[in-house]
Amino acid sequence: MVIVNRTLELAQEFAVEVKADAMSLDVFRKDPTGFDVIITAVGGAEPVLDRSLLKRLADTGTNPLVIDLGVPPNVDPEGAEDLGVLRVGMDSVIADAAAGRTAKLGQLANARVLIDEHLERLRSEYAIREAAPMLQRLTQQYQAAAVESLRRLPRNGAATDEALRQWPKASRAAWYMCR
Repeated sequence: MVIVNRTLELAQEFAVEVKADAMSLDVFRKDPTGFDVIITAVGGAEPVLDRSLLKRLADTGTNPLVIDLGVPPNVDPEGAEDLGVLRVGMDSVIADAAAGRTAKLGQLANARVLIDEHLERLRSEYAIREAAPMLQRLTQQYQAAAVESLRRLPRNGAATDEALRQWPKASRAAWYMCR
């Protein structure tokens, strides 16, 4: 790893921290070859790696990966593209991040649908579980009312038409009494 800076002393200070070699920007510009990856992250309005420097890189045939973290770009984007130098700039990093975010939001939407479906099922199950004791009591009351109303039918087996017509009324009265 080689740290390059406009000021050699600053490059050397940082190089000591990260256990790397140091080089001035002027020396690098004279011979930018021999690197597999070049990462730029400097301030300034003009590209540090301009078209002429990129041409020398392209002419060597080594074609290093150039990662441009500068905003504005530290590497001439059009020059890199024209010369076939593989450049990854902040614009593509941001675009990839946005695409990844959009994909994640889509996945989250699918997950939300599944969660909502499961919550609805759990709500239904909970409601049934909560209502079960009340339904059991209602069933018991209905059975008691039915027994009471049947008890009131004539026992001699000769249920008259009038007795059968009165049975629902008697059943209702028995139902209210059981509640």
